[in-house]
Amino acid sequence: MKISGSVEQYCIGCRGLREHLLEPLAITPDSPEYSDHHIAACATCGLRSSYPMPNREQLRQWYSDGRGVPPDANEVSGPRAVWHRTHDRYMVNLLEKFAPSGLLVDVGAGSGRFVRAARELGRWSIIATELAEDSIASLRREGFDARLGNLDEVGIADHSVDVVWASHVMEHVPDVEAFLSSVRRVLKPSGHLAALLPSEGSLRARLKLSTWHLVNPPGHLWAFRPATFRKVLEGNGFDVKLTREIHVVCEMVCIARTTAHVL
Repeated sequence: MKISGSVEQYCIGCRGLREHLLEPLAITPDSPEYSDHHIAACATCGLRSSYPMPNREQLRQWYSDGRGVPPDANEVSGPRAVWHRTHDRYMVNLLEKFAPSGLLVDVGAGSGRFVRAARELGRWSIIATELAEDSIASLRREGFDARLGNLDEVGIADHSVDVVWASHVMEHVPDVEAFLSSVRRVLKPSGHLAALLPSEGSLRARLKLSTWHLVNPPGHLWAFRPATFRKVLEGNGFDVKLTREIHVVCEMVCIARTTAHVL
């Protein structure tokens, strides 16, 4: 059912109750049962999200079925495979500048592209987490410490992690503040969060050359820009050290360090 108007709800960018304008989804959702969902756009900061949000069990079913996990990186060939390898090595080298050693946790490791690149560099001990059982089984066969579940379910000790890598995770999480709280729990006081996610501010997005960055439940639940994502991180106890747009693929990478206080 298509509706219009506005609702008042909590904004994770503004960190308070704000008016949100309701808009129809711009594309057909990934799953037909979400066709009556809408976009809620904060009238103050512009942050856009799914309205309503899928619940935890709906999302667990989506990912446990494997529908929300990208194809195995080993099945990709040709120019796309070259791009993937180049992209992953770039990200690993960028992350090394901020967290050159220690324990790295890849949250939502998917098919394992990033952890393979990180292992090749040899700088970190690695834990991979994922909600899809097939992905976990595949990573374990490759010798990774791969754990099924979210960050609070996989036995990672408080303040034990040097860097959390979250590649295309944040846009899929219904409760972003709870996720960031879990990240802060496992990170050392000097630890870093590195997030890669779609960007509404990228050149491809602004030229409307892609729809991949859009809100599309139950997959993409948020549509961030660098400014709104920075507000979310800073409001949840992180000091943003780097934000960089990757315009060719509608992405941004953001690296932030934990701070003493949450605003």
